[in-house]
Amino acid sequence: MRRKAFLFILLTTILIAIAQILFKFGMEGFEFSFFNLITNYFVLLGLLFYGLGSVSLILSFKEEDVSSVYPLIGMVYVWVLLASSYYFSELITYSKIAGLASIIVGVVFITKWSYQYFLVCCLLWLVQLELFILKWHLMMESLTKN
Repeated sequence: MRRKAFLFILLTTILIAIAQILFKFGMEGFEFSFFNLITNYFVLLGLLFYGLGSVSLILSFKEEDVSSVYPLIGMVYVWVLLASSYYFSELITYSKIAGLASIIVGVVFITKWSYQYFLVCCLLWLVQLELFILKWHLMMESLTKN
């Protein structure tokens, strides 16, 4: 996979994950009405990020085959799981970790990633995981002090 295509699709997955997290923020305490929906800043910002992600996806299609690029969308699950754990204190269970590992391995096999791209992805995932562990330790410290 070409480097430019990889960077575009990485940007796509991050933008879409941000959009989904913004949607979740927008839906907390939300009472459904059309007016509330179109005046919800989180939802509107999420739509903007989704649009930017779509543009980035289209640019990645210009650089590489659709069958090579599109499976990388699965990486959105990785970013969303980590971000939802960080922002909404959702638990990361062993089954979720196993699911994420299978997604990452599947993406590698389907797209025939080169070794260095796989390492970059794993490095980003480990940074997010480290942030989660740090947050968890801080939360546990605050609970033990009380």
